[in-house]
Amino acid sequence: MVRLPRQTASILATLLVFLFLSSCSSFAIPGERRDEAESVYREYFLIAQEYESLKKYDKALAYYKKALASSSLYDSAYYRMGVCHVQQKDWKNAEEVFSYFLEKDGENQTVLLSLAYIKAMKGSTEEAVKMYEDLYAKNGDNPSVLKNYTAVLIQLKQYEKAESVLTEFAEKFPDDKSIQTLRKSISSGQN
Repeated sequence: MVRLPRQTASILATLLVFLFLSSCSSFAIPGERRDEAESVYREYFLIAQEYESLKKYDKALAYYKKALASSSLYDSAYYRMGVCHVQQKDWKNAEEVFSYFLEKDGENQTVLLSLAYIKAMKGSTEEAVKMYEDLYAKNGDNPSVLKNYTAVLIQLKQYEKAESVLTEFAEKFPDDKSIQTLRKSISSGQN
């Protein structure tokens, strides 16, 4: 067996370690891959927002779905998916999304208002009117609650109650342009 001088053996060992380390494509710092993945998911979310702003809801939904893989972005991405479904008038999927958020926070007025609107639009007017009644009792100063509650009451041909809510709406928000349209709907429905 050939013995190499100690200095040569040390250089050779260093060279072997260097070659081994350089042959690896990369050495991940602990947590680096997770951070890279989170960065990619944030990019998906930003791309989805851009598509949503351009009203390209199918593309936005595709990127929001990709962003769902991030636990830190899940709720935001899923909520935005619900908004896209509403914009597409996809009431079934929109209801599924907003029902999820209602389970998480049953007192969230924005979620309740959105879900009541979705139920009204998909034709579940009885459910919608019950939700609007609750919203009206808790938040009767919200113009969207008053306007949509009036519209649902008109749809159910409850004109007297609709007139009462509309009068309150007109007193609180006299400049709202939908007041005249709602009044006409009540008048034409009563005749």
